[in-house]
Amino acid sequence: MAFMGLFIGFLLGGLIFKGHLGGILGSAIGMAILLVVVVTLLKRHENEEAAPRIMLAAAGIVPGVLIGGSSALSLGAAGGTFFTLFYVLFFWIFLFNIIEGHKEEDRYLAYPAEYLIITLFSFAGVWIGSFISSLVRGILPDTAFFNGLSYLLFTLAFSILLPLSIGFIFAANRFRPLLGGLLALLGGGLVLWVGISIAPMLFLPGSGLYLAGLVFGSLMLALSLMAFFTPPLHRFIGCALMAISVLSYVGAMGGVIIGGILGIIGGALVFSWNGLEQEAARAISEEESFLVDEA
Repeated sequence: MAFMGLFIGFLLGGLIFKGHLGGILGSAIGMAILLVVVVTLLKRHENEEAAPRIMLAAAGIVPGVLIGGSSALSLGAAGGTFFTLFYVLFFWIFLFNIIEGHKEEDRYLAYPAEYLIITLFSFAGVWIGSFISSLVRGILPDTAFFNGLSYLLFTLAFSILLPLSIGFIFAANRFRPLLGGLLALLGGGLVLWVGISIAPMLFLPGSGLYLAGLVFGSLMLALSLMAFFTPPLHRFIGCALMAISVLSYVGAMGGVIIGGILGIIGGALVFSWNGLEQEAARAISEEESFLVDEA
């Protein structure tokens, strides 16, 4: 809670005070104290629903300020105010109801530091959406309207769906090694991207080593998909992913280093996944409860 307040206050302070260290630190500390005090008071009054709503609304400040105040939209202070209010209300009302509804249906799983992670991933979603928008500008007409529209659509989508997806991933991870597989899939994509980028060098004499990027990247993608569809083989798949991720540093730089690291972490998570054992224990527990009720 305090870390979440510090992050939001630090971001807002940086935008308002523009490099003034004292103002930025004051804003970060003030926001952290405010968030802690408000949520603590709500919990003391046993208002269990208001506290998470406040935390989600605070998380919505980050994407709202970044999108509304961006140069891509050029809406100035009015845009920043509008989008901040939009995100705060959206996170307060709709995102909260979506999360709570899926929690009741056991399709969304709460996790440690949930609201801090939501805040960080909403921030990352704006950055990813902005990056993808810059990639598709060559396809759309080069006008301020289309540039702003593509930026708005991609940043809105990623800043909402990315933080929301974490709880669904954790819930699905109980039935298949989804978390490790996704990390390895992302790592394999980076390794393959490096392999494709240097593919023209494959036709030069003595450059056969660069083929490693294409081969290892493709193998990482295939093994990641296997982890989704064949959970009983998770130990073999996890070992193979870790080994290939290490080998990807030969000829593919490990997917700009990050790809190999993601592959190793993903492979370790796939290897150590214990969803099958958890499901077996849950089934035994339910059967014992049923027998007790029958007796």
